[in-house]
Amino acid sequence: MWTVEDSKFIYGVDQGDLYFLSINEQGEMVIEIEGTKMAMPDLIAKVSKLFPQRKIPPSFTLRVPQLINEQIDELIDTFDSYIGETGYTGKFKPLYPIKVNQHKREVTQVLKASPRYGLEAGTKSELFIILKVLRKQKDRIVMCNGVKDREYIQIVRNAIEDGYRVHISIESITEMKHVIQYLTPEQTVLYLRIKPYVSMHGYWGSSSGRNSKFGLNIDDLNTVIGMIKDAGLINSLVGIHAHPGSQVANTYELAQYFKFMVKTYRFLRKQGFNGLETINFGGGLPIDYDGRLPGNNLDLYSRTMVDAIMEGTKDIGGLHPNIMIEAGRAITAHSSMLIIQPLEFHGIFPKYRREELQELLNRFPELGLVNSIADILTVWERRNLIPDNLTLTELNTYEKDLGMIKYYLRKEFLSKLFTLDHLKLESVKNLITPDYFLLGNFSVFNGACDYVLIGQYFPILPMIDLHKQPETLIRLVDITCDSDGEISIYRTKVSDRDLFTEDGYPLSSKDPLEWKGFPVGDTKNLMQSYILVPLVGAYQDVIQFDHNLIGDLPDVECKIIDGEIDLQLVMQATNVQELLKEVGYVLENTDNPYISKEEEE
Repeated sequence: MWTVEDSKFIYGVDQGDLYFLSINEQGEMVIEIEGTKMAMPDLIAKVSKLFPQRKIPPSFTLRVPQLINEQIDELIDTFDSYIGETGYTGKFKPLYPIKVNQHKREVTQVLKASPRYGLEAGTKSELFIILKVLRKQKDRIVMCNGVKDREYIQIVRNAIEDGYRVHISIESITEMKHVIQYLTPEQTVLYLRIKPYVSMHGYWGSSSGRNSKFGLNIDDLNTVIGMIKDAGLINSLVGIHAHPGSQVANTYELAQYFKFMVKTYRFLRKQGFNGLETINFGGGLPIDYDGRLPGNNLDLYSRTMVDAIMEGTKDIGGLHPNIMIEAGRAITAHSSMLIIQPLEFHGIFPKYRREELQELLNRFPELGLVNSIADILTVWERRNLIPDNLTLTELNTYEKDLGMIKYYLRKEFLSKLFTLDHLKLESVKNLITPDYFLLGNFSVFNGACDYVLIGQYFPILPMIDLHKQPETLIRLVDITCDSDGEISIYRTKVSDRDLFTEDGYPLSSKDPLEWKGFPVGDTKNLMQSYILVPLVGAYQDVIQFDHNLIGDLPDVECKIIDGEIDLQLVMQATNVQELLKEVGYVLENTDNPYISKEEEE
């Protein structure tokens, strides 16, 4: 018998990085913020009041800034706790890299969450944002990364003279020359960004190793060290800096990276850089998008780092450096989620009744003879060839029969001991592709562009019928005229538990599996609810595309005020006039939306 606990497990909620989502006994998705809970259907009903001109609210982005507070509190508490437990003598100094999400609401929320947080800029524009938001908080660290020309260093000089606490990460010999030219030793606080000579894997693994585009190679590092000594800036060097990449979940690789940084720290201390007191380990802290990472990511990350430093500094008297990290994804990913309005629900094949399935074997007796995967694929490949010269009526009959045959063969295939090699076969991919798709009122390119760009996995969660065993998998497609406009992946939970959809798709497995589509409790009710895509608060807002001139969704901000959930419409959807103006056109007016002759010329 299917239980709510089974649904929590397969959807990954009430645990890991979806700790703020759960499921009630009625099978409704529930959001919890600072101890206050609300079922998502009730939240949608409240949101509808913000759109009085509509019968039901459109798709929107739900912003939950207080989840940033919860992430920051957990990050600081985890490091502080282990530092206190081990007797580590350095301090923990977190930075937020605003490239992850530069929007004012996110940046200011980080500052509200903790007075210990500094900000990191990778470009001039980002630096200007930071100087603006820290106008009344100049005591916070401003870390300057990225390529720095003369103008950049001059901006830094002006900021320092204005009282800001600016630290500069040197990434090239040219940058070091600019610093020597424009800053006095008293103004200069330096970090050396180095290439981490270790091998890291994953999509962003190229941030490490000798081939990285970032940082000083070993020869340039020695040159810059000499320049610092010659310029009398020995006391200005306070830290070293590198990045292992993003989403680094391999504890062994992390440990190797941490050890390399500690080795470099020891080397520079022995070179007479006694002011060197900080290691900026950059990013790497992963978000568990698919619920497959082992244990507590943050706990493993912090313990691996602190242990590596303590072990590596024994030969210099246990001189523990300050720990600086630039976790961004782990801070803001939780704070935004897509709430997608369904527009249409379609089947790929003509509709058929269950009774027709029951008599299928009478008309196609070969189906009853399949005893192996080879048998299944032989029948499927033969039946999945559309005969020539069918009339439309005959094609309809053929497709209806094929839909039932596919359903039968797919269940048979999924019940056999298939292998990962089987799943790579084109015929199998076709056989196991879900038979239904839901058209959602959104654009993947605008709301979750990393899914298209880098194959980033995002959970897709129904809001209702979560107390039922999922009926099947369906595909979620957007309204763009692009075949990539689809976000439809389900990764099974790795477990010894055997959980399936009603039509046989494994939802848990001993070995990781990936299916096209996502599990749905009851397809008949899909059009009565919304779809939730969480964890889109990192990068999606700042790397989005207006593909097909589909702009931003409305922003609804969710806050807890006096123990109650308060919802505010903080930004309307991008309107057509704004989108067309960006590409050089102006509408005559909203009632008669034609391009003016003047603009056309």
